[in-house]
Amino acid sequence: MKIAVCDDEIHFLNRFCKLISKVIPGEIEKIDSYSDAQALLASETVYDLIFLDIDMPELNGIEAARQFSGSDTVVIFVSSKESLVFEAYNSTDSFGFVRKDKISTDLPEVIARLQKNSRRTNYLYIKQGSCAVKIKFADIIYIEKLVNNVIIHTVQGNYSMRSTITELERELKGFGFVRTHIGYIVNLDCVSKINSKEIILSNSESVPVSRKNAKSVKYQFMRRTVSFND
Repeated sequence: MKIAVCDDEIHFLNRFCKLISKVIPGEIEKIDSYSDAQALLASETVYDLIFLDIDMPELNGIEAARQFSGSDTVVIFVSSKESLVFEAYNSTDSFGFVRKDKISTDLPEVIARLQKNSRRTNYLYIKQGSCAVKIKFADIIYIEKLVNNVIIHTVQGNYSMRSTITELERELKGFGFVRTHIGYIVNLDCVSKINSKEIILSNSESVPVSRKNAKSVKYQFMRRTVSFND
């Protein structure tokens, strides 16, 4: 995970970066710090997660956050001025807010929520001829085994790759995917209905569910539905 922290208070900036490293160890590829938003926007690095101070001179955090609207970058605001939170939430696509005087409790809480929704920042990388393709986990509807290949059915279209379905099952474990049949993996978020023999998906296609897996699939579907409504 590539992370950026932007805050014009240098002492806080250094302390906050150290705390981030402690809260999410093992998941960080790099943490870059910026003392002004213009320098952040000038960077060529594509960040997965950005912590933005709201109240900064010249270009404030709200204006900077708008530049990431519609992208895969997650923005979390950081500020000592809670009065600015309403404007920040209502004018940007921000994920959360950390109070500077409560960072020891707010940061772990917002990171826990982000990890719960971690499908936003996870991808499957596959080769298509001489090209590499990055597919969002959230865009995968289902995966189908076909002889020595697998077909990945996504909202953008279908991709074929040479792999075993068991290898993909391991890679997608923990992200809401379930093996419904010896030849199928399904994204539980794309399930509309389950019966004893098949699963109806959000794109109206159906995939088989084996008698052996039916009970487990229904349980996992109900459990995921409840957890996202908590």
